[in-house]
Amino acid sequence: MVREWLTKREAATELKCSTRQIERFTEDRKLRKKMEGRTPMFSAGDVERIRSERLSPDTMLPLEFGALPAPTGALVPATKKQILDDIAMRRLLAAFTPPEPAEPKPLYCGIREAAKITGLPAKVVREVFMREADILDEQLRCYTVGERLLVNRADLEKL
Repeated sequence: MVREWLTKREAATELKCSTRQIERFTEDRKLRKKMEGRTPMFSAGDVERIRSERLSPDTMLPLEFGALPAPTGALVPATKKQILDDIAMRRLLAAFTPPEPAEPKPLYCGIREAAKITGLPAKVVREVFMREADILDEQLRCYTVGERLLVNRADLEKL
């Protein structure tokens, strides 16, 4: 006679996992649970379905990701050590790959950026540029857009 319901320990043994993982499967609604008195029982059909999913080709790693080739050419599950080795190798390769080129800086900057470039407080930069916009206009290319003042970054870095 085939049992339809398994105890938590039996389900964990079938799936080769911990009893806590059985609880996670239940919380994720992957495994149905019923109570027989005070004993939780789990659906044998769901356990079988989870076991087949865990061994499906989708959960297998291809050869380049650390899986071992079986004699027939099929894939076998990668071990935890193989997966960790693969992750370590990827991190090592990432450390030696050149970084992505930085985004080009915009041509014009606002008051805050101008303050960072000049080393002056933003309030001082704003007052000087707003008060002397006509004088500075020859040396610095400044534009006012509404109430916002934009300064040419290249001219500002020359100062």
